[in-house]
Amino acid sequence: MEKINNFNVAFMHYALDKSENNKSFKVVEKQLTAEKLDKVFDKVDAEIIFYGHDHKPIYISGKKHYINVGSSGCTKYNFTHCSIVEFNNVDFNYQLIKIEYDKDTVIRELIDRNVPDKEFISKVFYGLKK
Repeated sequence: MEKINNFNVAFMHYALDKSENNKSFKVVEKQLTAEKLDKVFDKVDAEIIFYGHDHKPIYISGKKHYINVGSSGCTKYNFTHCSIVEFNNVDFNYQLIKIEYDKDTVIRELIDRNVPDKEFISKVFYGLKK
């Protein structure tokens, strides 16, 4: 938990299941709505929650503000997204920016540097067959 200007802000991979002593994640919701996110993150004491896991950038406002920053480069396309949030004393501004990058260079570096699980990463994140 961080205090940014007048906002309590939480950063996490995804919501933890409090009934499991914070050792497991809650079930990842699909087809997100404000109501679903309000329920998933109900125990998080913050007004703004940055989370991830499903690699889809999104901003949804419910009882709290939910920002999934998406994936930074793990995409099947030659672009990724960047979430920018600017805070002032009374409000904040969210902006999603599309950024082009050379995906082929990233894949080549996975192979050249012999990254562990490079085949799995290439298949799941970049859509390569082999």
